[in-house]
Amino acid sequence: MELREQNPFFESAALNGAGLAAAASLILYGAMLLMPGVSGILLGCLGCCGLLFAPGLLTTRQHIATFGENIELGRGAVIGFTAGAVFGVVFSFMDVIWGLLGVNTSALFLDNLTTFIETYGDNEALDNIEDARRQQEETGFSVLGLLFSVSMMGIINMITGMAGTAIFKKKEGEL
Repeated sequence: MELREQNPFFESAALNGAGLAAAASLILYGAMLLMPGVSGILLGCLGCCGLLFAPGLLTTRQHIATFGENIELGRGAVIGFTAGAVFGVVFSFMDVIWGLLGVNTSALFLDNLTTFIETYGDNEALDNIEDARRQQEETGFSVLGLLFSVSMMGIINMITGMAGTAIFKKKEGEL
């Protein structure tokens, strides 16, 4: 059997995960570029976090609507994890695209975070940010960072995929 026949959700999970990751990256870093400082980091982080939970829910919803049948909790978890893992990969590699456009996303984020903490935080937090900046400059893109992103996004969306099985469950008369 083909992968497509065994996992009919795979294409929608990949498309949803990739599309939402690209949108999250554009919202996060676009807001910081257009509105540097406190408002940029707040708007960017809120928009990005909102999209972070969507791949599992959206893909589960599409699967139930397409096939017209309820799915088990475990199937929702697999669908959500797949969509979240794709989200993590694409979001990580969006840094490469931003780099081609001349934007260092790590420096941009840390600059905005520094402005935020200068406004609302304390000096100890600023010291930690400077340590993080030095460490990031030494390491750059890492496979461990990619694996962390894939696993965290996968786990978060595994949970939202399971939630989607209950939220979008069709009643007996609707099937």
